[in-house]
Amino acid sequence: MEILSFAFGMLSMIAVGLIAVVVVGIVKVIKMQNQINNLDRMTESGHDQIHTRVTNEYEHLSNIIESECRELNSRIDELLSHVDSRIDKTENKMKNGNIVTKQTING
Repeated sequence: MEILSFAFGMLSMIAVGLIAVVVVGIVKVIKMQNQINNLDRMTESGHDQIHTRVTNEYEHLSNIIESECRELNSRIDELLSHVDSRIDKTENKMKNGNIVTKQTING
């Protein structure tokens, strides 16, 4: 009887130890699942933030490029207008004989 009691005692101690190991394992698995879920949420959040920032930067750069193109076209138009007016003035002076050429001076 004593041997049977001893055996049941040992088996119950082994069972308690196994239950403790299983409980600790389950707790660690649950913690790992929580960490994985947190990392997944952080990854999605980071991806969304990066996408938003890239989109904003693209729009900002697009606006800058459009503004610079408009400014460049405006300056080109002003330059062409100025050159056209100078050419027109020169043509008018030539037609009216107001330009003194080197040949006329050297004569």
